[in-house]
Amino acid sequence: MAYQVLSRKWRPKKFQDVVGQEHVTRSLQNAILKERLGHAYILTGTRGIGKTSIARIFGKSLRCSNRLEDGNACNECDSCLEFDNGNSLNVVEIDGASNNSVDDVRELINKVHTLPSSGQYKIYIIDEVHMLTTSAFNALLKTLEEPPEHVIFILATTEPHKLLNTVLSRCQRFDLRNATIESLVDHLRNVSKAEGITFESDELIKVICEQGKGSFRDTLSLMDQVLSFSSNNVIDNETVSISLGLAKTSAVDNLILSMLCGEAKETSNHLRSIFSENVSLENCYIAITDRLFNIIENIDDLSSITISSSLVEALGQMDFSEIFWVYETLVKDYEWIKNTVNADKVFEVCLRKITSRRDILAAKSIEIGAVEVKKKANVETSPIESAPAAPEPEPEVVSESVVEEEAPAPAAPMPEKYTTKDWHSFLSFIEDHSKAVRANLEHGNLIGEIENRTNSLQMKVGFKEKASLFFDYFSDKEIFDKLQNYASIFFETDLANTSVKLELVPDETSSDKFESIVDKEIREEEIELKKKEDDMRNNPLLKQAQDMFNTKVDKIKVNK
Repeated sequence: MAYQVLSRKWRPKKFQDVVGQEHVTRSLQNAILKERLGHAYILTGTRGIGKTSIARIFGKSLRCSNRLEDGNACNECDSCLEFDNGNSLNVVEIDGASNNSVDDVRELINKVHTLPSSGQYKIYIIDEVHMLTTSAFNALLKTLEEPPEHVIFILATTEPHKLLNTVLSRCQRFDLRNATIESLVDHLRNVSKAEGITFESDELIKVICEQGKGSFRDTLSLMDQVLSFSSNNVIDNETVSISLGLAKTSAVDNLILSMLCGEAKETSNHLRSIFSENVSLENCYIAITDRLFNIIENIDDLSSITISSSLVEALGQMDFSEIFWVYETLVKDYEWIKNTVNADKVFEVCLRKITSRRDILAAKSIEIGAVEVKKKANVETSPIESAPAAPEPEPEVVSESVVEEEAPAPAAPMPEKYTTKDWHSFLSFIEDHSKAVRANLEHGNLIGEIENRTNSLQMKVGFKEKASLFFDYFSDKEIFDKLQNYASIFFETDLANTSVKLELVPDETSSDKFESIVDKEIREEEIELKKKEDDMRNNPLLKQAQDMFNTKVDKIKVNK
């Protein structure tokens, strides 16, 4: 018997077999059991998550003459057997991509009024329905709105936004969810157990599922790809890495270790070694950033992830904000990397730059340290009693011992660009002194007003629950003290009278009242892009071109 790929062999046969779409399958089962059936349904979602499978299960159940108590088909009656054999005259499955013309739809419409040869319903399943032309949709509209009582349409699409609103309004719509990693892992583990497949570790199952990008079909296809390279159905790290073109976890960890330890030459060697194993730059970049995020996510308990003792030791010698800086730099540099001719070399330069980060950050630390020392010298001096500002001392002669022994001196005047004492100017001040603190602060925002009275300050900074990782970052005492010290310096208040409070804002109550700096910037950017798109769409020259060529522009892409 010919080999059947896993995605077809393990295709769901009943409602309960569909993983992760209970909100859809339960609704369809209830519709069958309560006999509250619509005349048209539309299933939307990304590829490989069960749209067509659910459509077939639903259609088969509607045709079954001996339906089970849970709404599933019996799989034994003539209708079920005809459906399984693919020769049922009463279940018509159409591919919208290859049958998208108005003539194809008219042919379908002409057959709609024919009664089913057996059973109560005639089922039309149209896959990738968004591929139908506008003329074909218009021809289908009337039938879709008022079909004969014996006809039920089930439509499936990956791009519902391409459908006409007049079509969507005539259908009961069900949006399928992307599969979670946990669902994919459980499913692949069950399939592997039934197929006699052995994994060297559960971590390898997760690696394959992550590459599946939320699709059951893609995940099982990748599993087939791995199996074709394996021996005796035994899957190890090397098998997964070579067959899928992925970097080995150990190789990625070694690269990150050398990068964090400032070993530029070793970092280059590890990167080139990964490339030599036919791993693409994109896969390598994703592996490194995913691993760093995994570390950041579990920084308080690294024992919860598989990680070498050398990497744990290196991380223990780093400040939490430094790890954020590394991750942020990689993310920001990716635009530079992918838009260049020599992407591999640029990527290597980017990694080597990170190995030299201590020199980069040290320059910032000296600047910040000088400001902090001057602030300490001014803590005990009243603004009213202080003498006129003295000339700024040379940075190299300022030290903690001098500050303790000599009389306090007034702080140097704040640069002119910071004369406005508001939230936005404060963010600019932080940007000049710590890009890591500023980058994390973007995921929060000011709550209420800043209360800046004579020599005292109170402000409240909020973070949404979905950004709790950044809330936790500022909850670290060292980082929080740094933020509070920046506030004291910028607003020129005594540190003892400077109060910065952190607050976690529940997501469900914050949508209309609170948004982070990042959310606000994204919203404003979307508004600006929409305005540019509308301006282009209403451009007289574009309208003239559309009239001249008797066509219509479907999509306008505005460069950011």
